[in-house]
Amino acid sequence: MPIWNVRATAVLAACLMLIPSISFAEDPVTEGCQSEIADASVCGCAAKRLGRFLGTENFKRYAAFFNIYVKRHAEQIARGGETLSAWNGAMARYAKESGEDQFEVMGWVPDYQYAHRYALKACGAAVPDAGLDKSLLFYGESR
Repeated sequence: MPIWNVRATAVLAACLMLIPSISFAEDPVTEGCQSEIADASVCGCAAKRLGRFLGTENFKRYAAFFNIYVKRHAEQIARGGETLSAWNGAMARYAKESGEDQFEVMGWVPDYQYAHRYALKACGAAVPDAGLDKSLLFYGESR
């Protein structure tokens, strides 16, 4: 095998090894989860499950919302505010920034959040059981 093939293969292998870590590091759902809920392995597991369940476009939409929420939540807590206020404010801000109707956002965000919480629980996070009654949502998926 010519030497350039060996070098090209080595460079390609090195690049391919970086791809998962780059996409993982740039995922606002995983990053926000780590700052709010659980450790990296649980959050990464949940983000993967959620991505498979929601599909690429819906996952991106939830990630954009979740990024806004995590920032607002940190600001609210620092000022002595409440999580619910941060959540509602994040929905309003996401709707404004995305151009989506606020009532549509209020329709899908709770469903996606529910799926995210269920994924976290399935991956081992200690999240409250309240509202987690759809036990077959991720049935049969492995961690």
